[in-house]
Amino acid sequence: MKKFSLNRTTKKGFSLLEVILVLAVIAGAAVAVFMAYESAKPSSDAANEDANLTTLTTNLKATLGISGNYTGLANATGVQLKVFPSDMVSGATVAGAWGTVAISAEAGTDPGVSSPCTVANRCFMVTYSNVPQAACAKFVTGVASYFNAVNIGTTNVAAKGKVLAAMPAQCASADPVASISFIGN
Repeated sequence: MKKFSLNRTTKKGFSLLEVILVLAVIAGAAVAVFMAYESAKPSSDAANEDANLTTLTTNLKATLGISGNYTGLANATGVQLKVFPSDMVSGATVAGAWGTVAISAEAGTDPGVSSPCTVANRCFMVTYSNVPQAACAKFVTGVASYFNAVNIGTTNVAAKGKVLAAMPAQCASADPVASISFIGN
């Protein structure tokens, strides 16, 4: 009869297969975290820019809206008057999460711009360039209620605080969306 021994030689350490499996699991988890971050970033950027645009609009109205005249309004004026949130200004440059942000007086007669302003310089316009398609709709719907009109390119997508049916198609038209203009008074 054969004897079975319980005393086997014990291995120390991990086999190559075990190490590879652990590395594969860690790599998979890292990819999942990165993908979750990338999908959440446009939404987070849109929320931050909603807050920045709301602050900018409030500051513009408090500073220049009292007189109802936005003549000469430009980024340099806005920086001097400190109407931009501080995180948007670096020296003389004004930028948001996606790039250039510009403010100007709305003439009311600009060709190709749908504007509720019929008298020159009685409204202001804030224009964001290069807004990612993934953030466009959230950004526009988040702040449309504060403005008389919102244009994507030359197409009006919100009027008197209400988002129009054209907005989803205009947000989907390009990536990034060339420009979004917010017109208020």
